[in-house]
Parts: sequence; C-alpha cells; structure tokens
Amino acid sequence: MGLALDFCIFAVLSNTPLGIFYSNYISSMVTITVLYILVTRFAFRVLPKARTYILFVSWYLVAISFYSSLASSIAQRFDLAPFLAKVLVTPMSFTLNFTINYLLFKGKRTNTFLKTRGGKNVSI
Repeated sequence: MGLALDFCIFAVLSNTPLGIFYSNYISSMVTITVLYILVTRFAFRVLPKARTYILFVSWYLVAISFYSSLASSIAQRFDLAPFLAKVLVTPMSFTLNFTINYLLFKGKRTNTFLKTRGGKNVSI
C-alpha cells in the first residue's frame, strides 16, 4: 500500500516543475505516516509510541534524502525517465528500511495489540 501510494504521488508530481528530487521527497514524506501505522500495527505488532515515531521519521528523512539524490543522479547520468530511476533504487531502499525497522522494533513485539472499541480494550 505504501509503495503504491508513493509511486502514484511521485508519478503525478514528477510531471510538474518540481523535479525528481522534490517529487520523490514529497511522495515519500506522505507515505511515512502511513508506513509507520502499517509497520507498527501489522508487521511488528507493537504499540505506536512517540519515541519510535520520532526515530522512524528521522531515519526515513535521512533515507529519503539519500534515495532522492540517488534516483536523481541515476536519471541524469543514464538519461532515464524519473519513474524508472525511482523503480531502480526501490529494492535497495526496501532492504535497508526493513533492516532499520527490525532493529527499531525488535524485542518490542506484543502478543496482542490493544484497540479501544466502545470504551473497552479489545485484543486483535
């Protein structure tokens, strides 16, 4: 879901005067919060916390800057379409991002994830 959201926003923005770097940066930033919710709730089954959110966002800001620059450089160097350059750097970013997420949430996994429904805590 995050990838589809990121690519759709990027595809639209990359056809504007923003350029590759800013188009990738904006599309990625929009996706960060969605990813945090998905990663904490479904991938690692941990409760979202301010500390992990700040660390998560901080990491992604660094990663987005790096991969935005890399995609821009690849597109310019090899005269590729911006979308193709982004597709080329995506496997590298996925691998590193998963590793960082694993380290961030390792050992914090819970057997239940509490959700409030009608004032009651319900395990899901």
